[in-house]
Amino acid sequence: DRGRAAPAVPQGGVGELCVKGPGVMVCYYHNPEATAEVLKDGWLRTGDMARQDEEGFIFLVDRKKDVIISGGENLYPVQIEDFLSAYPKVHDVAVIGLPDARLGEIAAAIIQVKQGMTCTESEIKQFCMDLPRYKRPRKIIFADIPRNPTGKIEKPKLREKYCGVRLVEAQNQAEPPSCPSFFSGADESLRAVFLHSRTGRKRQSVSPVSFLRFFCYFFE
Repeated sequence: DRGRAAPAVPQGGVGELCVKGPGVMVCYYHNPEATAEVLKDGWLRTGDMARQDEEGFIFLVDRKKDVIISGGENLYPVQIEDFLSAYPKVHDVAVIGLPDARLGEIAAAIIQVKQGMTCTESEIKQFCMDLPRYKRPRKIIFADIPRNPTGKIEKPKLREKYCGVRLVEAQNQAEPPSCPSFFSGADESLRAVFLHSRTGRKRQSVSPVSFLRFFCYFFE
């Protein structure tokens, strides 16, 4: 129901990070459609999936548009990428979702091997045995990883090349609901909240993988 506010995610759970405050943008210039997608009642939906620890620190987990929904489980590509990056022969890696008739999507790891080295699919699969079963990439592709001038992986190009249809994008195109706050107080306070995705699937408690901490200040 678009008119109903989405529930706040319990502490430790993963959800979309939303912010509200005097420093938040007012709109996209001459683009009301794009504005309506990310702003609702003054809340900005950042598109970042995050979790809050018991001390109130916020950890980024992944981008919402990159989340892979496989057999009812939410997979966060950054977690898998960070794990695979530790393999000595891996120079660069990107994880995307590929369509699957049974699971909806599967995780595919595109791996760029270090210059002068060779690597096999069996090596990668053996290394991934330390990952939980549902997080292990089901497809391994050896290829170069495209990055833009800022160093960001160009995942749209990879999805186009490997037919990475995004099932979650159809869910994200609907108008975002209003965002409740964890805290009471003045509307001008800067607050961060988490939203459950529209799928209603159970969230997995995850360890921070970006090691990036955000301090949220609350002004009464």
